[in-house]
Amino acid sequence: MRILFINDYHLPQVYRGTEVNTHALCTILREAGQEVAVLAALTPRGLVGFWSRAKLKLDRRKAWVMDRAMGYPTYRAWRPRLVLAEVIGHWRPDVLVYQAGDRALADTAVDTGLPTFVYFHVRPDWDDVPDPRRVRFITNSIFCHETIKEKFQIESKIIRPLILDNEYRTHVTRKYVTSIGVSLDKGTDIVLDIASALPQFQFNVFSNYIRPSEQQKALLHRARALPNLRISPPQRSGKKIYRNTRVLLAPSRWLETWGRVVTEAQVNDIPALASNRGGLPEAVGPGGLCLPLDTPIGEWAAALRRMMEDDEAYAQYQRGIREHKTSRELSPAGITADFLKTIGA
Repeated sequence: MRILFINDYHLPQVYRGTEVNTHALCTILREAGQEVAVLAALTPRGLVGFWSRAKLKLDRRKAWVMDRAMGYPTYRAWRPRLVLAEVIGHWRPDVLVYQAGDRALADTAVDTGLPTFVYFHVRPDWDDVPDPRRVRFITNSIFCHETIKEKFQIESKIIRPLILDNEYRTHVTRKYVTSIGVSLDKGTDIVLDIASALPQFQFNVFSNYIRPSEQQKALLHRARALPNLRISPPQRSGKKIYRNTRVLLAPSRWLETWGRVVTEAQVNDIPALASNRGGLPEAVGPGGLCLPLDTPIGEWAAALRRMMEDDEAYAQYQRGIREHKTSRELSPAGITADFLKTIGA
């Protein structure tokens, strides 16, 4: 089967959870004998952006370019909606899987007449969805499923995010508390308060920006006053992020539909201390602890101290992780089988 994924952006130009999950799916589907391609918006950044702009200038008859930077055909255009029909004619997919982009792009995909699936990885800000009689829906968690069902009165198949273990498994020293992202949405202010309360532990926060916003600048100013906290640059290697991590700290305010960083950390049996927002409790499972967002900092600090110092409790969380990550719904084989069955392959 030839499967065309439709995203707002794709690797290596933009590096977020949806793009990483798309690449993981493409990788494992190719191993399963399927043919895959991606249509995404083009940005001017990086080598891919440079060469893509050059190709578009050389051949002004086409409004799209195709590269294999990720190992499979990736079509890029300034406005993917306007080139979808051309891309379909060029690559001739059997099925479309829309994952991210504007609402009009989803309608354009449905209007092609090809079997179309809308795979929600975030909560959409749409007022409605494409006609459920013409499209099927996929969600990435129970939380996302229930949110979409309540808002749009539709059913969906739950298929969890796919993690390729070999991209994250590494030797782990288990020295630090690690947090990913610098923003109030990600709870960085809570991370800073916890670090201030626990000067005996080292904290490593990986940033997620190219140029910091005013809000991020204020957080960075606070961070510089903490001798036990380091702000590290954005890091695309999961192995480098997690190789010194003992506990992943994720006190997110954002209603995450899952919690991909939690699942990535669990590849190396690293437990998480997270908020109970959105789909984070599903991602954490028995492999950590979730607290209400308004939990006093003293209680956050006490929970983290126990995870850092109590080896017996830590081992219990690790046993929970091993049980959790080997369940069928989280295993790469189970996710692949469910995805292929859902799209009719």
